[in-house]
Amino acid sequence: MTRPPDRQRQRSLAAALFACVLLTPLLAAAQDHNRVLVRTRDNVATTGEFEDLYQGTVFIRVSPNDQRRIPLDQIMFMNFEGRDENPLEEIALANGPHHLLVLKKDTLRVKGQLLGIEGGAGSQKENQPRLVAFRDADGRVGQFRMGDLLRLYLIDFPGPAPAPVLPPKAEQLPDAIQVPANVRWVSTGVTVRKGQQVSFRSSGQVQLSGNADDLATPGGSALGRTSSGGPLPGVSAGALVGRVGLGAAFGIGDQSGALQMPAAGELFLAVNDDSPQDNRGAYQVVVTPR
Repeated sequence: MTRPPDRQRQRSLAAALFACVLLTPLLAAAQDHNRVLVRTRDNVATTGEFEDLYQGTVFIRVSPNDQRRIPLDQIMFMNFEGRDENPLEEIALANGPHHLLVLKKDTLRVKGQLLGIEGGAGSQKENQPRLVAFRDADGRVGQFRMGDLLRLYLIDFPGPAPAPVLPPKAEQLPDAIQVPANVRWVSTGVTVRKGQQVSFRSSGQVQLSGNADDLATPGGSALGRTSSGGPLPGVSAGALVGRVGLGAAFGIGDQSGALQMPAAGELFLAVNDDSPQDNRGAYQVVVTPR
């Protein structure tokens, strides 16, 4: 069995390294690094040149005639290497109310809060160097060039699921994974290959709001309504959905046949709903890789 990490020791080490970074002077002659991939909470990825963060909006220049404006509170992460991939251990660490900053220096990972990004070409202060201001969990504030950063995680990451509330009379499936309706994403603990066939067998019933009639099974809503803001917009509310790593969501439903995995990485499951916080119940899902 793998020994769990010593969180206190990791935090102490991170604090020491962060302090060292704060003492390192910024090099005025260094070139600003602007290339970034931004993925939003609805799994839309945008790659381009970072221009500005102004009044809660991130401005990305995709092409000379295409500037994207993305609300900061809708962004899951920014990858300053321009890649749509992140280490699984970072995804787990990013879970929770705080932001996670990953620096190139010693791959330093710091929990805290993004305070702002100012300066650089295309910004309100384009004659100044582009600096990222971040406050760590101990209240210390550092400023970093964008070229010093690897990744920045902001919201909506899968993490340990709270104990599910099981619906009465649910079919009990041996070796099933519990997928609570009040959790956005739940890890299956299964790592898949791109193109691998995986079959799903599901059971259970969930309630999607305070309305006792607003019920769903893995196949979707008993009322026939769809979800506009869930992981898979436009698909039946309450349907069982999945995703690999931080990739786009895909439908699973109540089908028993095998699905081909769209990417390589850890497999996550969720109930397709706009606001899971008020949901009740859970699905039981047996995942069988082939």
